[in-house]
Amino acid sequence: MTERLVLLPHEAKRDLEGLFPILSDPAVMEHIGNGAITHEEARDYLVLNETHWEVRGLGGWTIRRRAIADVIGYIFLRPTPEASAVEVGYTLGKHAWGNGYATEALSEVLRFACERRFETVVAVVRPANNRSAKVLLRCGFQFDGQRENDGKA
Repeated sequence: MTERLVLLPHEAKRDLEGLFPILSDPAVMEHIGNGAITHEEARDYLVLNETHWEVRGLGGWTIRRRAIADVIGYIFLRPTPEASAVEVGYTLGKHAWGNGYATEALSEVLRFACERRFETVVAVVRPANNRSAKVLLRCGFQFDGQRENDGKA
C-alpha cells in the first residue's frame, strides 16, 4: 500500500471486470505482449497469476486508487527465464496516465523485491514506449542496451 494506491495480489473473481477494460484497450496495450486481449485471455492471465502467488510467492498485483478503490492497472514481478533475476512489468488505464501512479506502484514493488532479497530486477521496454522508459529511469533503473525479443527490437 502507498499513500494513494492499494496493490492487491490478483484474484480473478475480484479483479477481472475492473482490469478487462484496460487489458482490452488497444492504445493501452500497444507496447505490451501482442496487444489487447480478450475477456477469456484476461481471465486466464489472472488465474495463472493466482497460481504464481501460491507456487512462487510472487506474481501480479491489481492497482487500485485508495480513495475510491477503482482499478487503474496492474503490476507484476516474475522470475526471468534464466531465473537469475526477477522482471517487473506494469500498465495503467488511460484514465490514470500522467498522475505519477506508475512511479508510485513501481517504487512499492521494488521495495517488496528488496525485502525479499531479489538482487536483480529487470524490465523490458519497447523502444517506442518512452513513457514507461521514463518511469523506470525515475525509479533508478539503468539502460542496459537493446535486444531482440521474438524477432522484434
